[in-house]
Amino acid sequence: MRKKGILIGEHVINIIIAVLAVVVLAYLGIQLYNSYLGGKTELKQAQATLDMIVGVVEEIKPGEEITKIITSPRDWYLLDFKKRENSPDTCFGEACLCLCETLDINDCKKNGACKGIEEDVVVGSENLAYTDSNLFYIKFDKPQNLLLFNKEKEVFINTQDSRFFENMLDFEINFEGESKKIISAVLASVDNYLDIKSSAEDSLLELSKKEGYGLTSIGEFYRTRREYLVNLGFDADELIELDAKNEALFEELREKLDGFCSRYFIKVPQGLISEKYLMQERAEGGEVFFKNYQEEVGWTDPLVYKIEYSGELIEIKFRMLESCRK
Repeated sequence: MRKKGILIGEHVINIIIAVLAVVVLAYLGIQLYNSYLGGKTELKQAQATLDMIVGVVEEIKPGEEITKIITSPRDWYLLDFKKRENSPDTCFGEACLCLCETLDINDCKKNGACKGIEEDVVVGSENLAYTDSNLFYIKFDKPQNLLLFNKEKEVFINTQDSRFFENMLDFEINFEGESKKIISAVLASVDNYLDIKSSAEDSLLELSKKEGYGLTSIGEFYRTRREYLVNLGFDADELIELDAKNEALFEELREKLDGFCSRYFIKVPQGLISEKYLMQERAEGGEVFFKNYQEEVGWTDPLVYKIEYSGELIEIKFRMLESCRK
């Protein structure tokens, strides 16, 4: 009797194990099926959104600006391919707009939604992009106000955040006794670094390049190597004068930007500026504000404006509270 009881117990355990195995396999099957359906749904959403965007691009008139709210698919990217680029097969010989789940170009061409258009468009701008890629793209990680503007028969596709940033760079400030746009003042101020040389004719820029800072972070190199520069034969009075010129620029920038936003970060070659102060970038980890800075506190996506100056690529980065754009 006892032996029979043991056999029945083992049989029950085997049944339970078999049932659990079936449940696990069924769950995994459902997850895979849902994932498959979800992928198909997102691709259909991408195709529908792309059809709408391309429709606007084809109909928009010179000088006209149209705003469209994009809500799906979430976390997909809008990219453009010019006529002369290696565009997807579906756009062979034409310019192309694509909505893709990743920024991998090959994956985008194979699994994304792409549509040919007659003329080239500019996604973002000639200079503006998000900071985690050299590609020019727009990520729909949240509902976005997409701005389409036909400027002299060339259509620019932008977002509200990037439009604000570009407009901000056109704000006028007082720089060394003249009224200049912010972007012009920042670039002119960079010249102050390029003009400084040591008694042995060492260039401040060349030293900055050797230490991996280059022109886009020359201000940080200058601040962290101040004593080193004096020992190399750079004139201490010239460096003090440079400090004064930089601080004057920073004050003008802060005064202008404080009038538009209570919290922001702007990274120029001279340093990282926030409201009321210039941050020592490396010492205080300034780059964190352009990477994984707490999204839940309501900050805009980080943007970078790239421009070539004196043979070097300069980056100007920007981020602000979302409430500032309302």
